[in-house]
Formats: sequence, structure tokens, C-alpha cells
Amino acid sequence: MKKLIYLFLFIFIFISSAHVYAQSIDINLIEYNADSGRSMIAISNIGDEDLHDIKISIDSSREIPVVQLLNPGNSAYYILGVDSGEHEVTVNSNEDSISKTLLFSQSKENLKEEKEQEKKAKEEALRIESELKKISEQNRMQTELELEQEMEKAIAFGFVEERKYDKELFVWIGAGILIIIAIVLWLMSRRK
Repeated sequence: MKKLIYLFLFIFIFISSAHVYAQSIDINLIEYNADSGRSMIAISNIGDEDLHDIKISIDSSREIPVVQLLNPGNSAYYILGVDSGEHEVTVNSNEDSISKTLLFSQSKENLKEEKEQEKKAKEEALRIESELKKISEQNRMQTELELEQEMEKAIAFGFVEERKYDKELFVWIGAGILIIIAIVLWLMSRRK
């Protein structure tokens, strides 16, 4: 019985490993010109067998035939017009298929320069925003000071009466509220 189980286990492992094979196609972006959108893509046979009927597609576009036969260790190059950005490139053959996301962008130096310019622009925007906040606060303070000065002039010339809160009025209102609360409490204690 144990021999039978070991035999089935061995056969299962053998069959499972027979379906595992290495990828035989590799895709690389060789060259890209962002101004014209011209790109050169290399399709390489990295396997041990010939690949037949090689086709390429970008994102969800139709498949375009590239070459009928690609021998092991060889590459085929295809030139496409592609917009900047990330695109999924799919290469199919009769034997294998692969999809790979490639970044179609300018050279590394141009990307670094572009990122530095974006960083400088953001820093400049933050600096301008900070300066505008300071100017706004200064203007607000200056306006409040001018309003106070104008109000004092108007009061001095008698155009406007100075509004003073009468402390005595607040005292009378507070005393009235306390008297009402005391009466309510006295009535409540009297009912018990």
C-alpha cells in the first residue's frame, strides 16, 4: 500500500514539473524619442527552441506581425509610434506568450532634468504662496489699524458716538437671572 502511494506521489510530482517551463520570450525598450513618439522594441528568444509567427500588440491594440521565425539567442526589432507613459506590450508566438509593462519616456537625464524643474516649480509656488499669506496678513493688520484710527477721528469730531458697554447693565441682567432662579428653587422646595 505504501509503495502504491509513493508511486502515485512520484507520478504526480513528475507530471506537475513537466508543465513548468522557462519563459522563452523577452521584451525590452531599446530606444524612445518622446518628441516624435518613435520607439524601438527588442523581442528576444531566450529559450532553446525556435519561435514561430511572432506578433506584437501595445495595450489593447490589434496584433501586428513581426517575424515568422525567431531562432534561439536571436532578437527581432520592431519600430512603433507610441505616446509617452506606461504601456503594456504583449508578444505572442505559436509556442509562447508574454506581457510586460514598459515605460516609454525620455532618457534618464531628461527625466531627471524634468523632475528637477517640477521640484523647482513646486518650491517656487510654495514660496509665492507663503509670501502672499504674509502680505495678506500685513494688509489685514494695516486695514484694522486704519479703521481704528478713522473711528477715533470720527468719535473725536462727534460724527459717531463711542459705544461703551455699560457694565451696570450686565450687572442688572445677571442679578435678574439670579433672582428668577432663586424664586423657582424656592417654589420647588415649598411644594415638597
